[in-house]
Amino acid sequence: MSSLSGNGISLSFKIFITCDCQALKQEARCGASRTNDGNLNKKLPCNEECARLERNRRLAVALNIDQSTHVDGGDHIPYSEEVLDLFQQHSQWAQAQEREFRVFGESPDEKRFRFKPMTAQQRAFIHALADDFGFDSESMDPEPHRHVLLLKTPRFVSSPNKTIAECVRIRTAQRLLLVAQPAVEKGRQAHSTAINGEPWNAFIITNPRFGLTEEEVGSAIASQDLPAGPTLDISFLPSHEVVLKPTIPPSESLTETDLSEQLKKMKSRLGAAIETNGIGTVYLCTVDSSLNVTSRETDSASIDGWSRVAAKGAAPRQVQPNVPRSSMNTFSALGGQSGRVTFTKKKDKKPPPVEVVDDWEAEMEADEDRNANAEATSVHDGIDAVPSPSADGGAA
Repeated sequence: MSSLSGNGISLSFKIFITCDCQALKQEARCGASRTNDGNLNKKLPCNEECARLERNRRLAVALNIDQSTHVDGGDHIPYSEEVLDLFQQHSQWAQAQEREFRVFGESPDEKRFRFKPMTAQQRAFIHALADDFGFDSESMDPEPHRHVLLLKTPRFVSSPNKTIAECVRIRTAQRLLLVAQPAVEKGRQAHSTAINGEPWNAFIITNPRFGLTEEEVGSAIASQDLPAGPTLDISFLPSHEVVLKPTIPPSESLTETDLSEQLKKMKSRLGAAIETNGIGTVYLCTVDSSLNVTSRETDSASIDGWSRVAAKGAAPRQVQPNVPRSSMNTFSALGGQSGRVTFTKKKDKKPPPVEVVDDWEAEMEADEDRNANAEATSVHDGIDAVPSPSADGGAA
């Protein structure tokens, strides 16, 4: 977009005027024309806020706070959820943009960077990632040429140590852990009866013989001289396991603890009778009024084993020593002939110097003399190459 002025055509596009450290910025019209630079070369003066941000930046670099000993280490994710979600949708394109961010961040002389025109969703990713890096970002120009301009400010200290792909993997692992924790907690609550020593109130026969009948179970129980105790009711579960639940007459007052002790005394002989007849294996269990098994002896052993493993705790985290950061960017991605491509910016090749003569007229005359001498030499060589007639030939 342009407008006519007394000096010709001037540009009315909006630009940003910044201070030397890029901390302050102000939107203004370009106003440049053929004879006037307009606002292109104008700068804002730095203030106290600029000095404070610069002190914080130097302090952060001196203390090396962005290394693994700071919050950026371990499982900390320095990117927003929006960045991670957009990265998963277009990972290859997003990795290329991340590389541009890191190259721009590692270039101390570059204060601005313009991306190519892109869609609104892609610009949203650039804005979100710029906020995570500590850059300022602005969308410029109307569609279809709308693009994003990055401004490096003192808020930027260094690029995050972790790449976005690494943080996506960390977030996936954290979500899986959050899903697994309620299941583990539910299992612990379901098996709390066995772990805490709460009373048993039934037997369960696991791995029963195929085609087992209630009469066969009753005959096996009656064949043994069991200690005095309540009568056992036989019930088949949908899982094909068999529950033996004692029936207590209303006239007898038997507490849950007393019932559990009686079942423990009966287990050894009852188990021998069941196993001798090849019916299955007997364990103590706890069932509710609907014959749902809430805990069993085997659960107690498995949970106790898990408790022993959990008691050991996780392996101690090894503290990495602070290594001074080199000037080169250490972030890289797979690819290239050597197997890795670093995020460093390639140096521009300088063209060979061209010699400039002081007097171009004298140089042209000298060049013409050289060309004339070269032509004369070639003609002379051609004459010498023509063979002369021999004496015998002339006599003839």
